[in-house]
Order: sequence, then C-alpha cells, then structure tokens
Amino acid sequence: MSNADTVSTDILIIGGGPSGLATSIHLADTLKQKGLNHRILLIEKGSSIGSHILSGAVIKTDVFKSLLPDVDFTEIPFNAKVVTDSTVLLSENGSFKLPFHVPYMSNAGNYTASLGQVCRFLAKKPKRKVWKFILDSQLMKFCIKMVKLLVQKPLIPV
Repeated sequence: MSNADTVSTDILIIGGGPSGLATSIHLADTLKQKGLNHRILLIEKGSSIGSHILSGAVIKTDVFKSLLPDVDFTEIPFNAKVVTDSTVLLSENGSFKLPFHVPYMSNAGNYTASLGQVCRFLAKKPKRKVWKFILDSQLMKFCIKMVKLLVQKPLIPV
C-alpha cells in the first residue's frame, strides 16, 4: 500500500447514522473546548449521509438542544409535534384502545422526523470540524478489517 492510499486520523468513527454523527459533533466540540486539535474521520457505507436511514422516529428535542446549543431549533428538520398519546392493542380481530396510557411510553411534546433528513442536517453543520468520507459497503468492510488490525492505544483517556 503506497502513502497515496493512506489516510491518517486520530479518531475513527464508523457509521454516519444518528449515533456516529452525534458522537462526531460532541467530540469535536469537546476537543475544541479543551484546546486540542485532533483529526476525526467518519466513514459511512452509504453513497451519502442518510441514504441507509429510511425510517422515521419520534425524537426528544432536549438531546438536540444540548448537542447543538447554537442552532436555531426551527432549522432542525422535524415534521410535527406529538400532542396526544394512546395505547392500542392490536389483534387479528381488531383493536382495543386502553383506557390509560403507559407512562414510560409517552411521546407528547416530542417531534416526529425522518431520520435520514436529520442525519443530513447534522452532517451539514459547517462549524463542526468533522472529517467524513462517504464510502461504499465493500470499502467499509475492508476499512473495518484494517481498523481491527491497526487499533492502537487511544489518544484521549476515557
């Protein structure tokens, strides 16, 4: 392998989904606050960020307020605010709405969103110093094998 085929990084994050992007943003902010300058490389198997995230979700917005304190909340691509909750039991013969709602399953006040759109939004934040490469699945598999062979002691103590 020649040097032209080598990418050097201090921190490698595999996967450009919600967790990988949130980790990259939080880590970049933390490193900046501590005055550290480390290269972060994020690799994704899809042809673009969000291309493999097809589902929707109900999202607790507090997470975004802490992850992106300088971002206007209206910029985040949420669809609709959840205003009511109900628990419905489904069967082959029909459905039955419970007269109560399970408290830990409450989504009132949260927002619905496309995870693909949210991931694309997170990837476009220009102030974030995150290196990312968009890779196909075969190259991703190769990179994971290489990482397993080249893992070294972490630069940042956990």
